[in-house]
Amino acid sequence: MKVLYSKHGFCHNRAMMYIDYIYPHQTQAMKQLTAFLEAQNLAFEPIDVAIVLKEKDKIIGSCCRLGNVIKMVAIDPKHQSMNLLDQLMSAMQVHLFDAGYTNSFIYSPTHNRDIFRVYHYQEIMQVQQVSLLEQGQPVIHEVINDLIKRYNPHLIESGALVINGNPFTLGHQYLIETAAAQVQQLLVFVVEEDVSFFDFKTRMDLIEAGTSHLDNVVVLPSSQYIISQTTFPNYFLRNLDDHFKLFALFDAHLFGRYFSQLNITKRFVGEEPLDLMTHAYNQTLLAVLPEYKMQVEVVPRKHNELGVISASKVRELLKRGDYETLKSYVPQTTFDFLKNNPNYEQKAKDYERAH
Repeated sequence: MKVLYSKHGFCHNRAMMYIDYIYPHQTQAMKQLTAFLEAQNLAFEPIDVAIVLKEKDKIIGSCCRLGNVIKMVAIDPKHQSMNLLDQLMSAMQVHLFDAGYTNSFIYSPTHNRDIFRVYHYQEIMQVQQVSLLEQGQPVIHEVINDLIKRYNPHLIESGALVINGNPFTLGHQYLIETAAAQVQQLLVFVVEEDVSFFDFKTRMDLIEAGTSHLDNVVVLPSSQYIISQTTFPNYFLRNLDDHFKLFALFDAHLFGRYFSQLNITKRFVGEEPLDLMTHAYNQTLLAVLPEYKMQVEVVPRKHNELGVISASKVRELLKRGDYETLKSYVPQTTFDFLKNNPNYEQKAKDYERAH
């Protein structure tokens, strides 16, 4: 059925169709979106915005995003047409560009992946009949090639670990020192997503300062392909739901398939007796990475006289302004930073999230 577009909307059998935008604060509109998705057998997930196609104020199509991840793409069966999908995808691409994104991702059932290839999306990983596709710049091959050019990893065998460092503690320092003693070069990937108490630049600076005495340690951003809103949104939502296993598998397989090109033969993780999510993630890495000839080593957590050292404990002490006790949890570089930036103490008092 032919669909015509005008600047006022879509003319479809004399019924006006138009594009609309729905944001999380719009309660009634979100209820309408949720009902539409449920009718298409799709569960609602957190989003930044939904672009919807409406006919007489009724939603007949949706295309949503969280960050630069497109999700919950659906067309009502009575109106299914590639042309309608074209309009939603075109509107989303313009919206992503206006929001400052140069690339984007889509999770799709593998049997539907060819639909999105029309829009220049290419599959980079498939897990349990779900495909992750991307388009734009940079793509994962460009990211890996850039790292290879910068670090020439084929000349040296490397280990790797991934930390958030929120903030950098004596536990993190012990983990890095232990790992660095076992490999020629240790690549420390710092989680780049800016959704933690301490922003990415601050975390990166504190980790570089706290590891400056280790000559074989390279500190670098994690990219969009390691524990990010793209590969592992549950990590930031702190949600151990049914999707957790799938996203953990995507994250682990992406690391194994692509980052193994950096000649990484061993990945280190910290033992996690407190956080069930991190423990489950570690178990996924232990199961998956050997498929890519990567050994996974779990390093026991560092303790002090008060118990396990954790970043959450540091944030708790900061909230109380207990700098005397905090000294036992962080390197001098982190302690000096916190003492010299008292605004973080007030921020901690107002902070309610667990991450």
